[in-house]
Amino acid sequence: MKQIITLVTILTLALAGGCSSTLSRGSDVEGAGISQLSTSKTDVPAELRLIERNIEQGRARKAGKLVDKWIKKNSESEFMDFALFLKGQALFARKLYYQSFLAYDELLDKYPASTFFSKALYRQADIARLFLSGAKRKIWKFIPINAQTEAISILERIAERWPGSELAATSLMMKADHHFEKEQFLEAQSSYQMVIDSYKNVYNDIADRSAAETPGKGAPPVSYYEQALLGCAKATHNQYRGPDYDTGCLSDAIIRYEQYKLSFPEKARRSGIDQQIALIRQQQAGKEFEIADYYHRTHSSDVARYYWNIIRQGWPETEWAQKAQQKLDESKQN
Repeated sequence: MKQIITLVTILTLALAGGCSSTLSRGSDVEGAGISQLSTSKTDVPAELRLIERNIEQGRARKAGKLVDKWIKKNSESEFMDFALFLKGQALFARKLYYQSFLAYDELLDKYPASTFFSKALYRQADIARLFLSGAKRKIWKFIPINAQTEAISILERIAERWPGSELAATSLMMKADHHFEKEQFLEAQSSYQMVIDSYKNVYNDIADRSAAETPGKGAPPVSYYEQALLGCAKATHNQYRGPDYDTGCLSDAIIRYEQYKLSFPEKARRSGIDQQIALIRQQQAGKEFEIADYYHRTHSSDVARYYWNIIRQGWPETEWAQKAQQKLDESKQN
């Protein structure tokens, strides 16, 4: 049994492809068809064109063997970037997603000026989305393992390779949304903040703010900035675990919600941001009431009255302010 466990541990470090899966949302790849992605050079070797046609016609396994053979024989070719792209496409078509990612990554590392640079990045984003939606890596093509950690790394690399691009923002938003769905709120907050920092200046430079407030209008960076601003506020608020824990995140969440209201007042109204802020203030006052109650129970009446007054003055609209006033009134009678 120990030998089997050791074998599996070693295998998880190997490189393999992902299992079959479908995208949970539409693909972001620019022109999924191979013919749409072909190099613009007119003197492409006939062997590469044949490989391309094989992929188009559903013969990905044959195409993969041909492109591997071509790469070995033509290591100095000016068309190596195209060959690596075709290799990635063939592996992707066979649902060997991680191996496909590695082929694209080799292209990106060795040929950063290639015309296939952005197209390879878009395909890597597709692979990350597949992994996040449940596709597995397969060690030696028969041991499936979770690949969500790899997906996060892929998205981070995309953002690093093409900073400031729409794809970088999309990748960071995918990462943040994944963390949020997994209730990893601190990580989600950090990822949303990266989008905010990247696109804040773009939003500030927009002359027509009304377009940014209108659904379906505004440049994509505005949409990313708005979504990230709201997501960051929600992720910050969701870090609150109850009155027995630190409430620092609540003050931070109010600031972020207020920032969202200032930037997108109409969307804030439709999203019920005022109600969220009211809820947070209830939670803050509730925490202070818990503290006052502790001092009251431990016979520190002066300290308890201090906190009841703080609640009454600082959160007068909450139910806790009413309860604090009742406690103050009772303490005067005793």
